[in-house]
Amino acid sequence: MEGTQIVFLALAGGLVMLWLAVALTRRRPPATPGILAELHYGRFLRLFALVIALIIPALMAYVVWFLPWIGPEHLVIAGGAFSCMSVLGGLLLLETEKVRLYVAGDRLVGLSPWRRRREIAWHDVQDVSYSRLNRWFVITGPGGRRIRASRSLVGLPVLLAAIREKVPADRWKEVRGLLEQSLSRL
Repeated sequence: MEGTQIVFLALAGGLVMLWLAVALTRRRPPATPGILAELHYGRFLRLFALVIALIIPALMAYVVWFLPWIGPEHLVIAGGAFSCMSVLGGLLLLETEKVRLYVAGDRLVGLSPWRRRREIAWHDVQDVSYSRLNRWFVITGPGGRRIRASRSLVGLPVLLAAIREKVPADRWKEVRGLLEQSLSRL
């Protein structure tokens, strides 16, 4: 059983190193001229995601090494459960560290670990909607391309002001009240 414990300790150490690498690597801004603002998640949410991502494998190492195990199958179940939880914590970390929106004078650029780079020129915006369930604005461009902007992003008022200024009003009429309310808080 000690061999299984060592495997899970190594896995926990590897997960800690992976999540630290994710947190420490920064994205470079896209080569888009005229970037007015970079929207990203705030420091508190990013720190919270990092703590969650690191605590789970640390707790896994402690539980796997120091708790008595009846048999190796229970150890494998516990190690597997902790590994799955660590992946979930890592997904939150990826979201908070790697999602970026760039508001430029002529376009909106979205970068995410979940999708390829998306760009929508302001004159090509077909619709701006809001998902109350997910708490994000959805900017739709040609061909159904979508960029989602969470309400948790730092710098969101810059995006909302750009929408109001650069997108015809009939394309964001669904969110007019929410847009005006958000901008009046400035």
